[in-house]
Amino acid sequence: SHTENHFIATKIKELLDNKTPPNEIAVIYRNNSDSTDIADMLSRLDIEYSLVGGENVLESGIIIRLLHLLRVIHKVRSVEEDLDMFTLLNYEFLEIDPLDILKLSRYASSHKQNFFEVLQHDPLLIPDLKNSQALKDFFNKLVFWNEISSNTTFVDFLQQVIEESNFLNWVLKQPDSFELLNKLNSFMSEVKRLNYSNKSLTLTELLSYIDLMAKNNIRISESTLEIDSKSVKLTTAHKSKGLEFKYVFVPKFVDKKWGNTVNRDLLKLPPEILETVNMDELSNRKKHEEEDERRLFYVVLTRAKEKIYITSSKNYQTESYQKITVPSMFIHEISEKMVSNIQISDYEKSVSEILKKLIVHVKRNNLSSDEKDFLSNSLKNFKLSASSLNSYLDCAYKFKLEYLFKTPEQRSRSLIMGTAVHKALEFAYGEVKEQRNIDIEPILQSYTKCLQGEILNQKEFDEVEKEGHSVLKIYYQKYFDEFNKQNENSILFLEKFFGWGFSKPLLDGNIHLQGKIDKIELLNAKNREIQIVDYKTGRPKSRNEILGNTKYADMNQFRQLMFYKLMVDLDKSFNFTVSQVALDYTGHRNSKPKREVFEITKEDIENLSKTIREVTKSIKDLKFERTNNYSICNNCKFRFHCWPDKIPISNNMQLGLGLEAKTDF
Repeated sequence: SHTENHFIATKIKELLDNKTPPNEIAVIYRNNSDSTDIADMLSRLDIEYSLVGGENVLESGIIIRLLHLLRVIHKVRSVEEDLDMFTLLNYEFLEIDPLDILKLSRYASSHKQNFFEVLQHDPLLIPDLKNSQALKDFFNKLVFWNEISSNTTFVDFLQQVIEESNFLNWVLKQPDSFELLNKLNSFMSEVKRLNYSNKSLTLTELLSYIDLMAKNNIRISESTLEIDSKSVKLTTAHKSKGLEFKYVFVPKFVDKKWGNTVNRDLLKLPPEILETVNMDELSNRKKHEEEDERRLFYVVLTRAKEKIYITSSKNYQTESYQKITVPSMFIHEISEKMVSNIQISDYEKSVSEILKKLIVHVKRNNLSSDEKDFLSNSLKNFKLSASSLNSYLDCAYKFKLEYLFKTPEQRSRSLIMGTAVHKALEFAYGEVKEQRNIDIEPILQSYTKCLQGEILNQKEFDEVEKEGHSVLKIYYQKYFDEFNKQNENSILFLEKFFGWGFSKPLLDGNIHLQGKIDKIELLNAKNREIQIVDYKTGRPKSRNEILGNTKYADMNQFRQLMFYKLMVDLDKSFNFTVSQVALDYTGHRNSKPKREVFEITKEDIENLSKTIREVTKSIKDLKFERTNNYSICNNCKFRFHCWPDKIPISNNMQLGLGLEAKTDF
């Protein structure tokens, strides 16, 4: 099979050397698992390729590693199965010295103890360890994760493990990090779905669920990355439908893979049920399955516009033995006039060259063409929001991780509470807009109803509900008159979207802006002047903080208000003029509600427009450098990804709205 892969890779290299566009070449295989060895061979010949999504993420290396970690956490107190612990300790993301692991293994064996027992007592007693504290710390983390797994919402627990174990940081440092993140996000989406349906989901239940899926060959399919790639395409037969290429390669064209396949996707039935199966029906079903396989092969044949290479090997190496194979029966159904056989003797003579390539370590570029394609494609329909603008100005690298890579993120309690408060105020002011008085109880009920859609255990739910109710009661009392007057009010819109549908705010005709404004009030009907209101549920800031007049002010909230004014003014479908903007702080623990009103000047808008142009150009140029204003790194969720050892001392070069603060890492 190595010879077959080397033949395919060599032929592809010849095509590329003859100026064939890479995206006119495809390798189409029967199953996702068939891609691994051919992809490896392409890498060794420095041929860039892109994998089409659809892989079962449960079979991907990244999820296998994560599940292995979860299984060890699950049984950390049962002190069993050293092999699992040994395997886990050797995973790259833990960064534990391999020699220390071997010494630990030898010590445990000589003292007739297992890994858990040695780590539980004191690995410091093991002689000559380079970093015994790292082993001790990791074991303590396992115990801690085991404890919180039973008293924390499962999604929060999983997110905490991913971050604290260095797993996410390790993923982000890989050359194919965007592909790995896609697999991780696909897995996290399934976990979130389970946690939504079962709010008390436990680690035991999740692992049982995963085992059941594996036993019955049920997949968690990877989301397809929409990449307009300029590299060689690797895809399954099913995923190739609708695609065309000048040259197509079909590897592993053997019996039992193409035709006479064993269906492993069905649930396993008990023997007593199998006894009642009609064999004639089975025979008819087999014929139908062969026809389906034949049609699928026809799909693959018709993907090639000029030439198709169909290859097979006499044997393939499995995990434990050499599997003897024969070519698929479909090869004999192709007219001989259309087939020309390739003499492979020259390729078989180059076995030593092939083996040499398999031994050599594959070198990869820091930024692959696929990642560039992925980022460029992600930006095709990208619309700039106030939040994404602020994120880029804070740290362009963080923007990339959040808005383009879309790294897994748990909803913090403050975010959950903020969302529910917004929802409650939308309901309350909706009643006011319709000139109906409203009592506090329906507002609190609206808040609670919103919380019920979140993933919270009972303790967390009760705490967030209590805190949110307290905030809303104080806010209601402060603005009691607003909720209890039946005359006309100034509210025009609530939760008004811009940048969707007919609303197209465009700066310079090509920079798309988008956003959602909490409340729009009419100030002057004759001149059609309005005020934009944005709710804030965090700690209220002073006016000087908002305007950036204090030492550590970031101006993010004021920039957001300027952004909203610019966005509304650019929307030709919205015939109003913004004359005022306001921040409506709902209150926060010991801080009372307050409002700050501002007028945005023409100069403010000109400066912001200039900044948006600069940011947009930098984003399109794929400039995503880490910030050198390290003071913001302390509270960043990617802190330990960027600075696993220590955050550097800030040089305070990041100023105002400009981009001079960025430095290339």
